[in-house]
Amino acid sequence: MPGYSRKDRKSIGLETIHRVDLLCDRFEDQFRDGKEPKIEDFLGLVSNADRPALFKELFGLELELSGRKIDQKLQEEYRRRFAEHREVVDDIFLQTTDLEMATPHDPLGSRETEFEKESPRSDALAETIDLKIDAAAVQTDRSPLGTAHRKIGSYLLMERLGFGSQGDVWKALQMEPIVRTVALKLLPTGTEFDDDRVERLRKEAERASRVGHASIPAIYEFGTANGRTFMAMQLVDGFSLSAVIRQRRSRLEGKPPADLHRLAVANESDYLQTVVNLFSRMARALGEVHGARLAHRDIKPANMLLDRTHEDGVFLADFGLARDLDNISVRPEAISGTLIYMAPEKLLGTKGADDIRADIYSLGVSLFETITLERPFNVPENLTSMGKAYFLATTEPKRPRDFRPSLTRDLEAVVMKAMDRPPSGRYESANAFADDLDRWQNGDPVFARPPSVWRKVARKALRRRFELVVSGLILTIVLAFFATRTIIQIG
Repeated sequence: MPGYSRKDRKSIGLETIHRVDLLCDRFEDQFRDGKEPKIEDFLGLVSNADRPALFKELFGLELELSGRKIDQKLQEEYRRRFAEHREVVDDIFLQTTDLEMATPHDPLGSRETEFEKESPRSDALAETIDLKIDAAAVQTDRSPLGTAHRKIGSYLLMERLGFGSQGDVWKALQMEPIVRTVALKLLPTGTEFDDDRVERLRKEAERASRVGHASIPAIYEFGTANGRTFMAMQLVDGFSLSAVIRQRRSRLEGKPPADLHRLAVANESDYLQTVVNLFSRMARALGEVHGARLAHRDIKPANMLLDRTHEDGVFLADFGLARDLDNISVRPEAISGTLIYMAPEKLLGTKGADDIRADIYSLGVSLFETITLERPFNVPENLTSMGKAYFLATTEPKRPRDFRPSLTRDLEAVVMKAMDRPPSGRYESANAFADDLDRWQNGDPVFARPPSVWRKVARKALRRRFELVVSGLILTIVLAFFATRTIIQIG
């Protein structure tokens, strides 16, 4: 998959990396807004020297966002479309498709539900499974495009669920010591000797396994096999919340996709009640994360998974950026996460920023977006990454009722309290956030309240300190003038 190795970073240069990251952010924003951006247009924005690096990232991003089936036909389409980048196209397709199933009519795929539940692998069951898989088709080395099964240790890869520069996630069948379906996260091909990448995945597995909660996918194993480093975890059969938001938005625009989550077609009342209930449970799960002395640091709809088979199934995933709150030897990065969901103090790199309340802010932004199907900020596209960070940190967000006037003021107050600009104004804990969501569901008064007139004035004053000082001086002079006249008249 595309991504910068340490060698790449040395050869490309930081300036190019920042420029590529900025354009990739802009490409993704346009794609999610339904504007159908074209890679060719973006390549024209950079010099010839920067185009290979930008193409590599945009190509992988387009594949991920489009959700198109990765096959030989698609590869040929991209080879014709980008003849000057054919080597990059072939390399990325080799990395992302050498693990595909041999055929869509594979008998194992049609009977996978027989092995969904965890169970000891008896010899009889092992023989049954082995009979269903053509031994000649199971390979443990690199396979040609889409021509064979792939085994990573004891895991048989069945269906690729997603991919990105940080790795691939596959639905896989664990063959031993027990038989069950799992989600298998694999580092990209060629990174097995990148100690930093391997260590980050190991820490992700270790931190996620510390949280024992029903809404945190269980971690089964971390290891390396057949030259690939992997993490095996609980499989959630469903959609990310970001996908559901796109589905619902598309349906309301009259362009519904074929495969929809039930929330995408729910009526307004049921949708709102279900979303608030889901976020209450998500906040409880986040409270458990914080109780384990971890900060997630990447709360967003893309990392919230909804089970398609269980109405109450909601999961908080991806602990790749999580930080151990008790490990003071770890110096957190100035900016870690997805900008639009990051708290102002994190965007500004404020020293000693509270990671727990920053997580609560991110959960509040996610709730805002899920309720309204809009984001609270309209970020100008022509800004650099640092410019975007400063804009998001210093701009007052819109309010949910700006997009959805039918929302109650109490629910809007709950969302805005979680998103309060100063950390001290937010909920003190994720559980306190969940408590207020529960109060709203039960029809009880919420702890959050809309900001008073005086508070609004104070917040504007903070943004205009100079004007405040000048006004204060003028007021002092006027009062002193009238006081002097009064004294003179009395005298």
